[in-house]
Amino acid sequence: MPQVRLRLVEIIVAVCVVIISLASLFVAVFQGVVMQRTLETSVLPALTYNHGNFDTDRQMRRLTLTIGSVGLGPAEMHSVHFTYEGQRLDNIQDVLLACCSDPELEDAASRQAALVDMIASERLPMFTNVLEGALLAPGATLSVAELPWPEDEAARAVWERLNQARWAMRVEACYCSAFGQCWRADFAERARRQVRRCS
Repeated sequence: MPQVRLRLVEIIVAVCVVIISLASLFVAVFQGVVMQRTLETSVLPALTYNHGNFDTDRQMRRLTLTIGSVGLGPAEMHSVHFTYEGQRLDNIQDVLLACCSDPELEDAASRQAALVDMIASERLPMFTNVLEGALLAPGATLSVAELPWPEDEAARAVWERLNQARWAMRVEACYCSAFGQCWRADFAERARRQVRRCS
């Protein structure tokens, strides 16, 4: 009889050890998940899009389109797209062609050639950045495009058309965090949604 009791006590102790081990394993795994989420949240990137037509530092007319990082961690830019009057555009030159080229020129090729000549000859000064692959630190701002007030009359007309069109432009960006989490931001809607990856 004492051996049966001893055997019963050993079984009870063994079961308790297994239960405590499983509970410890569950707590450790759960704590790891919580720590991972906390770490991901501590470097969560968020972007904003801004535009303006006056440079207060230089006290001059200057169109600016910028993307800024207002999140807690760096944002790696993968793509930026513009939509103007239902047309998806991949860069600022396409935007200028869609909204702002000379409407008196009859065909798209003539409008494009005139616009390219205006930019190449610097009658329409324009400064742009490569956005794809850019890494924005928290608090950093990246200029999509800057166009100072031009001296050329035809270039001023393009500048003024872009000044009006910037209010109707929709800008979207896809960016990722340091942990590879990605979001697609629609700045017009002030919304972002998580995506598996930027494509």
